[in-house]
Amino acid sequence: MNRIVLAIILAFLSAFTLPFNYYASLAFALLSYLLVFKIVYTVLAEKYYGVPLAEMEYAKQKIIEKTESYRVSVWLKVANTTRTVEDFLTAKDFVKATQDVMEELMRYSPTIVIKKTKSSLDYYIKISEEGKDIQQVFRNLLTKLRALNRAMFREGIELKVLEPSITSKIIGLEKIKRNRKVVGFLGVISLMLIIAPPLLILLALLTALVLAHRGGYDVKGNWWFCSTIDVGDISDRDFRAVAEKVLNSLMSLNNATIIISGSPEALKHVTKLERKVTLSYTLGTMFDWLMTTRKAVFESDRLERRKRRNEKIYSVLIFTDSEKIKVDLEGAGYAFTRLLSKTQLLDKIYGVKKTKLSKLFFKHRETVAFTLDLAPFSPLLGRRFLPSVGIPLGEDEYGQVVRLSPKELPNFHGIIVGGSGAGKSLFLRHLMLNLFLNNVLITIIDLHSEYEDFIRALGGVVYKTPKVVPDLSYVFRDKKALRLFVKTVSAAYGLYSRAEKTALIEVMKNSRSFSEAKRKLPKLLSELEPLFEVLEKGKLGIEQLLEKKVPFELSLLEIDEEIATVITMLTLYRIVRYYQRKGRVRSTVRHIVVIDEGHEILSVLEEADTVSLKKETTLTKLVKATRKWGLFFLIASQNIESFSKTLTQEVGYIIA
Repeated sequence: MNRIVLAIILAFLSAFTLPFNYYASLAFALLSYLLVFKIVYTVLAEKYYGVPLAEMEYAKQKIIEKTESYRVSVWLKVANTTRTVEDFLTAKDFVKATQDVMEELMRYSPTIVIKKTKSSLDYYIKISEEGKDIQQVFRNLLTKLRALNRAMFREGIELKVLEPSITSKIIGLEKIKRNRKVVGFLGVISLMLIIAPPLLILLALLTALVLAHRGGYDVKGNWWFCSTIDVGDISDRDFRAVAEKVLNSLMSLNNATIIISGSPEALKHVTKLERKVTLSYTLGTMFDWLMTTRKAVFESDRLERRKRRNEKIYSVLIFTDSEKIKVDLEGAGYAFTRLLSKTQLLDKIYGVKKTKLSKLFFKHRETVAFTLDLAPFSPLLGRRFLPSVGIPLGEDEYGQVVRLSPKELPNFHGIIVGGSGAGKSLFLRHLMLNLFLNNVLITIIDLHSEYEDFIRALGGVVYKTPKVVPDLSYVFRDKKALRLFVKTVSAAYGLYSRAEKTALIEVMKNSRSFSEAKRKLPKLLSELEPLFEVLEKGKLGIEQLLEKKVPFELSLLEIDEEIATVITMLTLYRIVRYYQRKGRVRSTVRHIVVIDEGHEILSVLEEADTVSLKKETTLTKLVKATRKWGLFFLIASQNIESFSKTLTQEVGYIIA
């Protein structure tokens, strides 16, 4: 913009000196024209002919640009983040994480696109490699991608490689047809201006000449360019506040784009900045230029911030098509101007065709930025990145639909937490109905018989204990099941002495049925008689129910909690064994077992495993084993502390 101001001043001087000295006037006019020629040429060319893009080949996951050398690019998308701006407990933690993430990301000279649409906020990253040996370029790019993926994974950010066609959806690209009428019109003007001063003829001829060789694409809408960044030595809280403000603005818009392209600068660039600041301060104090002195002091503070926080230095280009984002960032120290030329913007996204006339393109200067100047543009900005498909759970504070999508989760095991009256039962009904409509088999182990009407509405069956009891006699034939039975009974009834456990094992090993085992119970285990009385009634075949693929509920309302715990664990084991024999499935949820009020049934066993210093609880082992068979558990509880830390780490989601 300083160039345009200077050109205008020279144009006025040309007009002023024309009556006095023709050649001086011509010299001023020529200088004025040379200053703005690139700008005039670029603006007119983009408006009437567009920007010629590079010739590209689209491989399965790569874009190859053919110029004097090969430039190969890959587009990545942030698929998931474990933390976002709002998840950090302190501003200090946010700043530290942001600095680590951005310094890792900017090592690879990326082009970053933050795209907000009506339904989602997406974060794209373009990584490129250039060279004359195409095979070496591929190898170098692959090395870059692996290193970047590992670095981002350590920071809790999951990246996904995209199909190259995504580039057409990032910004509104439109093809500009060659307008021959404009060329003809400029040619006529050139002939008409033969009698005019030579400078006007030169202007018309040059403009017509260069425009005749153009043709390509343009981007719709108004765009702004960040000309300078003056973020001073602000606090951690202020850095976080700026990032949150940008996030809130993005989420309030139906359509907005932010594009950041940058590369690391050598540390010697800092030395140049320090010399420049010192010179500005000296001149400002010498001639009493208040604004120059204040700006020099401000820049000095900024350099001191970089040194104190050990920030890296980058040359960056920042673009946005949102006036709201522009205003928010200007309030934080980012100076924006109207984007005169979109050639650089298109070059960063698509690549611009390199020709002899390319040197005539006007280019905006890159801006110097330190690491934390880029805090509002880190992958931690996203709220993620909400799945567009899945079971709708409601809306977040920005009006976006939040969905539970099995495809977006590491597994579909889940824990639902909420106090009495918090709506767990209503939520579970909603979740189970959506799963049932997607051909997922539903089984409910219900301690309070709250889902009888629901399961019948699905065409399922309700089995009430102790009238109907699952057949658990397989424990006498399955050594693993027998060990689980002894372990569960011991935990439920508090049989912690060696004598009690040994006696129970001997009884079970020397029996063929629960009736026989009940008769052989010694006085030491007399408290187990009610349990064996219930189990000896077991005739309900779990595997037969699973073969029929009919939803069913096992109601445990009318039996003691200890008996309910034993029946639950042994029923789960039976279901697991059934699917184990069925074999693996790929990315399919085929059966959900819902355990309502799971803290009452399962916490006893979890606690026993913890007391015995087990690294993995029994339930955790079942959770880890079943995901490959398409069998998943959904446990509703009033208190998350009822479950071991290892279990909460293994489930795919926790909803509270």
